[in-house]
Amino acid sequence: MRTKIVIASLIAPSIAIITIYVASFLPVIRTSLTDPTSGSFSLSSYSQFFTPAYINTSFMATLRISIFSTVFALVIGYPMAYFAVQHRSPHVRKAILFAAITTFFVNSVVKSFSWYIMLEKYGVINIVMQMIGLPPQGLLFTEAGVIIGETQFLLPFIVLLLMRPVQNVDIVLVEAAKNLGANDVHIFWKIILPLTMRGIVNATLLSILLGLGVFVAPLVLGGGFVITMALLIYNEIINAFEYSLGSAIAVFFTAFTLLVAFFVNRMISHKYSASE
Repeated sequence: MRTKIVIASLIAPSIAIITIYVASFLPVIRTSLTDPTSGSFSLSSYSQFFTPAYINTSFMATLRISIFSTVFALVIGYPMAYFAVQHRSPHVRKAILFAAITTFFVNSVVKSFSWYIMLEKYGVINIVMQMIGLPPQGLLFTEAGVIIGETQFLLPFIVLLLMRPVQNVDIVLVEAAKNLGANDVHIFWKIILPLTMRGIVNATLLSILLGLGVFVAPLVLGGGFVITMALLIYNEIINAFEYSLGSAIAVFFTAFTLLVAFFVNRMISHKYSASE
């Protein structure tokens, strides 16, 4: 009896949160199925959204930004996760872990405006490029600038997600390979990378899913020239007062995100069950 009470007390908050979310989302679904002029049932908002003007721009831009940001965050975050766990110096490990964790406490708006200052015409990056003889780059208000900001947003998640897989690498295998004459490159490709591949796949899929809904970086660094799905929903509802169209986009994007989350969960569960 006591066990059932404990289980119920653990499950109840999750059920309450899901119920509140579903209940609050029902008006959005109803609005998306309503004609804005007559108020009758209509799928016109969905048909308006499923056109190249929206799909080939905002939807594809969202996917590109999320995927590229994840790739760059993985390239930067993997060495950080490895050294945060496997480095011999405890001071180095603590410094990397501190840098990864403290990023969570910095507001997304602050981080985005920091990149705004660095990427602008007379920002730090262009000043440095001119000092070394390179032409200044117009990264602000471009997809490249948004990718830079979103990469920083995803980086701590990648580092923390990869620390456990890297920690599970047996250091004895690495030392044995060194004793047999293997260099660092061979050790990485033949031992470390295969042993952490499952963690890399999981972190990549979860990071892409997380990157789909980033709002602040496209808003600040995109400057209205890079419209992701989150910004598109905001503009249609808040600026254009197109409640039906904005709701239809929100319903589609939520359904797409949940579908991706479902397949990610199935893929991760299948990998774990297959390895046991």
